Amino acid sequence: MRRWKKLTEAASVLYGRHFDTSLITHEAMQGTPLVRVGDVTTGKANSHFTGPIPSPPMKYLVKKGDIVVSMSGNFNVNRWNDHDALLDLRVMRIRGKQNSSSTDYLFHYLQPVFKQIESATSGNRTKNLTAKKINEIEVFLPEYKEQQRIAEILNGYHDKINEIKQQIEQQQKLLITFRDELFDIEDEPETITTTLGEICLNIYGGGTPKTSVAEYYQGNIPWLRTQEVDWNYIDDTEMKISQTAVDHSQAELIPPGCVIVAMYGCTAGKAAINRIPLCTNQACCNLQIDPRKALPEYVFHWLQHEHPSLKALGEGPRGNLNATKIKSYPIILPPIAEQRRIVNAINTFYKETSQLEQALEDRKNEYERQRDLLLITAN
Repeated sequence: MRRWKKLTEAASVLYGRHFDTSLITHEAMQGTPLVRVGDVTTGKANSHFTGPIPSPPMKYLVKKGDIVVSMSGNFNVNRWNDHDALLDLRVMRIRGKQNSSSTDYLFHYLQPVFKQIESATSGNRTKNLTAKKINEIEVFLPEYKEQQRIAEILNGYHDKINEIKQQIEQQQKLLITFRDELFDIEDEPETITTTLGEICLNIYGGGTPKTSVAEYYQGNIPWLRTQEVDWNYIDDTEMKISQTAVDHSQAELIPPGCVIVAMYGCTAGKAAINRIPLCTNQACCNLQIDPRKALPEYVFHWLQHEHPSLKALGEGPRGNLNATKIKSYPIILPPIAEQRRIVNAINTFYKETSQLEQALEDRKNEYERQRDLLLITAN
C-alpha cells in the first residue's frame, strides 16, 4: 500500500538537548561522542561530553546509520557514520520504523525536502529549522520492499560519491606532505630569506564605498570581498562598483597577478591571485610581486604552506591581521628557475585534485537525477 504520511508519524524523530558547554571537550578519548551542528556534514563527532549521561540513557542516543539533520544555518542531511553519540541542541535524529519506513529510503527522500525548506526559510543571519516546520513535512511511502529497492539503487550511487570524497581527502593529505618537502629548501644554494614586503613592486589597500549610495554599486568594476578569498584564482567577483565609487573611497584598482591576502575574520591569512583588474575591500592586502624576485604563484603556494603560522599572528577575538604583519612575514626564495619547478610540481597535484573534484560533481549530478527519477516514479 502506497501512502502519504507525516514525517513525525512515518519515522522516529528526536530533537537534541542542551549539554553544558563547559563539559564539552575536543579531546578524542575523553567522554561520550556528541553530535553537534558542525558534525552533520562529516557524519563524525568532533566533540565529546564529559558529564553524566542524561536519563534515560538511550533517549538522546544516535547510532551508526541514523539520519542526522542540522537545524541551524544550513539544513544539512547526513547519515551518522561514527560511534554511538549523544544528540546536541539544534540537531535532529531520524530513524525509520521496522517494516514500515526504511531509514535508507528516508535519507534519500529527505535531502531535497530539507534543501527546499532551507531555501524558503528567511533569516537575516542564521536560519533556524523549527519543530513546527518539521511537523508539516509529509513523506511518500511506497510498500516497504519498494522502499528498500529504491534505497539499494541510490545507496550504490552514494557509495561511489563517498569513494571519490575519500580519494580527494587522501590527495589533499599527500599534497601537504609533498609541499612541505618542496619547501624544505632553507639550506639550498642561492636561497635567500627575505620578507613579503621586500619582494613587492607595490602593496595596494582596499576600501568599501558607502553602502548608502546606491549608484556606487551600479558599475562594472569587480569588487572583491574577503569571503571570496580561499586559495583560488579570481576571474570574477560577486559584486561590482562604479568608477564614482572608486573616486570617492579608498578602493584602488589593482592590476592582474597580485597575491591578495585576507586580513580579517575566518579567511584571515588565506590568499588568492586575481586574473583580472579589480578592487578589494579594506580587509585585503594586495601584493604586486616584483617578477625579478619571485613568481606570484610561488608566493601563493608559500603562503598556503605557511598559513597556520601566519594566521597565528592574528589579534583580537576574530584573529585579525594587518598590512604590517603581512609585509614583514618571512619568505624563503630560491632562484626563479627553482621557484618555477616547485610551482609546476604543486600545480600538477592541483590538476589531479581538480579532476577528482569534477568527477565528484558529475557523480553528484548523476545521483540527483537518478534519485529524482526513482522518487517520482514511486510517487
